[in-house]
Amino acid sequence: HSYVAHGACHWMARPYLLLAEELFPEGNWQTVETDTHTAVIDYDNGIIFDLVFYAYGISPETVLEMVH
Repeated sequence: HSYVAHGACHWMARPYLLLAEELFPEGNWQTVETDTHTAVIDYDNGIIFDLVFYAYGISPETVLEMVH
């Protein structure tokens, strides 16, 4: 994980949102933010766009728990 910045989710949310919208333009993307985590989520299609947590192997269920 040399290239993954733990705790950078709050700063990476905007670039992740733009990238998700570019890659999956049909999505209804939202940035969901709490004190502990920020993620880009398309609830309509059940997609979480969270490259940092994906790189660390953190489950989608954990992401959802952290942002709710």
